[in-house]
Amino acid sequence: MARDSVHWLRIEAALAGERHDAIPVSLWKHYHLLDRAPGKLARRTDEFHRQFGFDLAKLTPSGLYGVQDWGVGIQFGRHDDEGPTVIASPVAVAADWKSLPALEPETGALGRELEMCSRVRELWGNNVPYMMTIFSPLTLAHKIAGDRVYEHMRYDPGLLHAGLRTIRDTVVQYVRACNAVGVPGYFLATQQASRDILSPQEYREFGLAYDADVASELEDSAIRMLHVCGSNIMLEEAAQLDVNCLSWSAGGDNPDVAEARRLTKKTLAAGLNLETMRSGTEDDNRTMVAAQVKDHPGPGLILAPDCVVKGDSPDKNLSAVVGAARDL
Repeated sequence: MARDSVHWLRIEAALAGERHDAIPVSLWKHYHLLDRAPGKLARRTDEFHRQFGFDLAKLTPSGLYGVQDWGVGIQFGRHDDEGPTVIASPVAVAADWKSLPALEPETGALGRELEMCSRVRELWGNNVPYMMTIFSPLTLAHKIAGDRVYEHMRYDPGLLHAGLRTIRDTVVQYVRACNAVGVPGYFLATQQASRDILSPQEYREFGLAYDADVASELEDSAIRMLHVCGSNIMLEEAAQLDVNCLSWSAGGDNPDVAEARRLTKKTLAAGLNLETMRSGTEDDNRTMVAAQVKDHPGPGLILAPDCVVKGDSPDKNLSAVVGAARDL
């Protein structure tokens, strides 16, 4: 089946630095009460997409799905906007990184989310561009061990590297399993590419080096979006990865959309402020879209949120964002 829906035409044009008929829009939410039930999460994701007609969908599994099978203790939230938290870790001392086993992508929490990807594929086929969320190896290491990972980085780097190699190999195997069920794109999230957390040299050694191996595995995927989470981010360094799209929280301590365009020729996915969508008026949201389009030179733009859209963001505001993009 050809990827010839209007959504694919818009996304593929944006990724090629061109424009089809309108600026593509992508919004996503978490559903923490559903994200351990593959069929329910797939159906809710489909409902959200159909309600607003976004051009690009992001699958939002539990934020800890990638580490659950390593024995991380998790406390799950009690409502859709309350994410899970780590309450116990299998890594207490640096030597524990050497004990991390390789994980099988078809089992446990990884298998659960693989089933969710299969359910989405059954619903959408080739009609909807979508991305599965995966995390950088260093981000997963931090989810496992918390801030101890920085202590190990600085005092026991060899042991941390051993853990990162195991994590990287697991992510690569998982991407291959997702490819096998037809996932067309990936949202690779890193939460450590910030000068508030790491030096550029640390990011290159412990972050980018492993992210590059993951990005290489994605090379045949249509959508390869890197999300650089946080503030004071190293966007120019992150942009060296072999991806075709960059996502981040634009403005503040980070580059805005116009500044990012001067740093890279890659397609940019940004510009939609979470608080404006949550608390602003419909006119505020239409103005936000218009301002981003005005400030961004060239067509290689996907209007996308700073991060996950808050669950209580009014539907009318999300509709205003989509409508403004279509009008422009």
